[in-house]
Amino acid sequence: MEKVHGGTTESLGWALVASLETFRGCSIKFASKGSGFNGISISKSGETRKIELKTVSRSDSWFAINGLTGIKKLFFDENYWLYFSLLPENIVIIVKALPFFEKQVDYRTGKSLLEQLKVWIKQTERITADFGLQFIPRINFKVRVPIRQMLREILDNPKSNDWQRIAVSVWKLGGHGYWEKLYGDA
Repeated sequence: MEKVHGGTTESLGWALVASLETFRGCSIKFASKGSGFNGISISKSGETRKIELKTVSRSDSWFAINGLTGIKKLFFDENYWLYFSLLPENIVIIVKALPFFEKQVDYRTGKSLLEQLKVWIKQTERITADFGLQFIPRINFKVRVPIRQMLREILDNPKSNDWQRIAVSVWKLGGHGYWEKLYGDA
């Protein structure tokens, strides 16, 4: 099998998301660098989604969020959405970021991660302002349930409470260029 460059893979993932959002009647725009997300989808009714795209071609058991703004959005912005583009399946899974994170990350302590992150973010921002240093943190997430297994669980048991509050919808691009909704409302 021919190895595909990571940038090409990511572009294919974006093509799927742009096609899906257009099919859903939304406009999609790339976000500016440093915004903390990849794009914005705006529906005809005015609903706005901040999209973080994760293209999944080989490994589906981890992903990363880069930059302080992206980390803040993931943990504290309720309008932050993760779109998983699965290749070569041509499937897009849309999840709400914070509930996804809460289910997928393995907590090893009783301490509040969100409170500790707030403190860390404030300290990082203060050091940046005080000393003119630029921090570009990266968080790698090893998920409890790999993305393709999550997809199987969602489709095999769509009424399960395990994924209902997290997974908004699952779409598949068919061979003739038409989108089919496999799960969800949106």
